[in-house]
Amino acid sequence: MVVRTGVSTGGAPPPPPVPGSGSGGDNVYQDMHYKVYHDEGVEEITVDFENAEAGWNMLGRYYLSPDSAKVELTNQSSGRMVIGDAIKWVKAN
Repeated sequence: MVVRTGVSTGGAPPPPPVPGSGSGGDNVYQDMHYKVYHDEGVEEITVDFENAEAGWNMLGRYYLSPDSAKVELTNQSSGRMVIGDAIKWVKAN
């Protein structure tokens, strides 16, 4: 399973910084925390925004059943904003 990093090109732009919350040059995106629900339980994964690859980033390989596969992007980031773009399921051979 892989996820795509970056800000979506569609939809509303990100909101302006909150007054008094830091300088305008601060990176509001710090880390992204995922929970991957699979056949063997739940895996919690953290992706550091600064070190993420451009494009798709692999979260791991899991056994998935159609009725239980789920990915959550949580709000547990140390940054001021949490963003999500896309998830791509890739079948392993």
